[in-house]
Amino acid sequence: MATVWRAEQLALGRPVALKVVSAHLLGDQRSRERFLREARVSAKVVHPNVITCHDAGDAQGQLFMALELVTGGDLRQLLAREGKLEAWRALRLIQECLQGLCAIADAGLIHRDLKPGNIFLDARGQPKLADLGLARPSGSADLTMPGMVVGTPAYIAPEQARAVADLDIRADIYALGATLFHLVAGRPPYPGDDPMGVLVAVLNDPVPDLAHAAAGCPAEVAWLTGSLMGKDRNERPVDARAALAQVTGLLEGQARPPAPASRPSSPATKPVMKPPVPAAVPSGARPPTTVVAVRPSNVRIDAAQMAVLVKRVIIDQGGLRASMALAPGACFPRWMLDQIIAASGVVRGLVESSLHAATFPKDVPRRLVLARGLPSSPGISGRSVKNEPLDPLPSTVSIEISSDQLQATAFTRPGQKALKEDLERCIKETCLRFGLDADALRRLIDGPAFPSGRVVVARGRPVDPGRAAGYQLTGEVENTTVETLAGQGNLRKVEAGELIAWWDDGRPSASGMDVLGHGIRAPELEAGTPEGCAGAGTEMARADDGRLALRARVAGYVQLQADSCVRVVGIISIDGDVGPDHPPIVTDQVVLVRGSVRAGAVISSSSDIVIMGDLEDASVSAGGNIEIDGSVAAGQELAAGGSVVLRGGGQGRTIMAGSIRIEGEVRDCELKATGDVRIRKLVGGGITAGGNVLVEVAGDADGATTVLWAGHHLTRAEEARIAELAAKRADLDRSNSMAQRQAVESEVVRLQSHQHRLQGASYINSAAAKQMEERLRLVEAEAQRLTNADEEARQRLAQTRQEARKATEKGENARARIDVGVIAHAGVVVKLADSEAEALKEPRLKLKLGV
Repeated sequence: MATVWRAEQLALGRPVALKVVSAHLLGDQRSRERFLREARVSAKVVHPNVITCHDAGDAQGQLFMALELVTGGDLRQLLAREGKLEAWRALRLIQECLQGLCAIADAGLIHRDLKPGNIFLDARGQPKLADLGLARPSGSADLTMPGMVVGTPAYIAPEQARAVADLDIRADIYALGATLFHLVAGRPPYPGDDPMGVLVAVLNDPVPDLAHAAAGCPAEVAWLTGSLMGKDRNERPVDARAALAQVTGLLEGQARPPAPASRPSSPATKPVMKPPVPAAVPSGARPPTTVVAVRPSNVRIDAAQMAVLVKRVIIDQGGLRASMALAPGACFPRWMLDQIIAASGVVRGLVESSLHAATFPKDVPRRLVLARGLPSSPGISGRSVKNEPLDPLPSTVSIEISSDQLQATAFTRPGQKALKEDLERCIKETCLRFGLDADALRRLIDGPAFPSGRVVVARGRPVDPGRAAGYQLTGEVENTTVETLAGQGNLRKVEAGELIAWWDDGRPSASGMDVLGHGIRAPELEAGTPEGCAGAGTEMARADDGRLALRARVAGYVQLQADSCVRVVGIISIDGDVGPDHPPIVTDQVVLVRGSVRAGAVISSSSDIVIMGDLEDASVSAGGNIEIDGSVAAGQELAAGGSVVLRGGGQGRTIMAGSIRIEGEVRDCELKATGDVRIRKLVGGGITAGGNVLVEVAGDADGATTVLWAGHHLTRAEEARIAELAAKRADLDRSNSMAQRQAVESEVVRLQSHQHRLQGASYINSAAAKQMEERLRLVEAEAQRLTNADEEARQRLAQTRQEARKATEKGENARARIDVGVIAHAGVVVKLADSEAEALKEPRLKLKLGV
């Protein structure tokens, strides 16, 4: 939302932290109101333990807020350095935080987002509460949108997780108790990478015992932490001053728990620690209650409940598949799901992406395939999902067809031939009709036998995607797209004036045929124009042989984008992986990672992001394209861009973009786009697209629920996020276009002046004059093209900014379509716009829905 600078307030000569709203939000009225509201709220609270707001306003359209400069970092950074704090030191920090919380409460406010990252330290180590962006009047019935949870899951109180309307200061007291727990134990009270799982634990699991989580923690500090974190808010101190009195009394020795009984306890019993009663509790405060604490990961489901839950795991197909049916809105915390699977005896072939998907609710009924066994073949036993041996097949041969229907493989006992009648029966049952290998079939019967017992007996004809008309890079120029960069050396920088690409009219695509004899249509090629494919930093030219070409106008690196546009750009090239220890990358240039992006990394670019390896659970945001050569691993962080192109596969991830194209296999991913989604194979998870959904293979033979929803626009927040990314890219394109136009217009003036001088000279070199005239003509044409491009960029920027301001729920797009090219298995749910959903009960070929 904003950038914070270290600055100086000139009128008073003091340093301040200057918070400046990001440029892309200046036109958003709601963002402006939110920022100014934060400034007004901050100005109400003046206390040594709360960061002071000195000034705020609007300077020539730029919103700013001048805050007290604090240079000691925050408690999150302190924990990163020290791991955890000594209990009494942590308690003194919380005592001062409670003093600041009293000032917030006196202003009639609640903070709603207290956590280590929002508690800063000054140069003397004094804590200061920061970030009142989520603060609201205490008890207000209009805190936020109905049912919306705000705050950080690991530190929010149970009532805040339930989004109750009458939230009060006791939610902040809980948050400081959770922060105290983190400071002493070195981890949050409910650890985990899954926000939904953490929320479930906050709501349902007992408060953990700090004495168990932190060895050597004084019993009185552990008791006080449990008191501040009471599940029921009535179990906590009634207000901030009551909580401060408890902490102060404990620090001053006024409230100590009685010592345990002197007699030794038997192995079967433990000393019982009674809660202390602080001496300085104001009248009217409720006495604290005993807190029973168990770590969530150690919670065991009782036998009767487990017997009911295990029935949800269905093992069928002769023990080769374990699946679970979930009703709309149903999900399980991961720790509970692991116990259920273990109790059901499923140990082999677990599908991690399905387990990840089962921890999140969806608004449709689902069948998730949790595990797959190893099928038997002739003469070779298989293994069930319980790791039990399965008898070998009695037949001398079996045939399996790949999921894309493009290959059929025959299996025999290793080194043995197949009986003719068995082979004929298998071919008839599998309906093989195309691409049969007569030699392989003959050898199966007559020999010599295949030593491995495996041979491909039929191959389909894959689709020839053809090549759309567009520029092809010259052989001397390396490209930043993952297709040509993978495995190659560093990029070669091009100089201004160098020919970088030739225009190619392309070639048509050709349909394919699967082994069952069903045609596979070729994708539609998007026609481009020479002008439309000439991007920033380039100019159109003619080569010596007359071919249409592109020349680099400036020095830089050449990029052929996913939309076939060629441009010369600046690049931040990173050799190797980007991990959580790498500083966040925030730039307007193209980011090229010659490795993988590991969990915890942060990359944000107004332009494109190209990842040569895999994408783990990292935050990746691009105003342009995101191109990934490897696969996408399961995770919570969002991958969002103007468009996403994924060469490999992915699992258990949410990807949101204007358009999405995936050439690999994706399992249990949520794909959300305002435009079209094109994907080769999708198993589990779902697609929500404002445009068309074009899939080659949907679902699998195991019947995993796969949702295809076309013509349905995203939520207001998702639409606004994508519109914001588009605005960043349009703003960058507009700036580049203006700079290029100004440079070309300056060159036109220079050439015209030079030509004028030549015409007035006594002696004229006719060849030089002709060359000058030709150059002037080309530059004037280029100036006109860039003027048109500048106008288009201006209009596009205005449009995207308007969309960013007015991103709201849109109507359904009844003109969209769903098109499954090869096969849609049972378990696929298709829905077009606002029509009724259709769940497939059996496989369908060439499923089409809509126009």
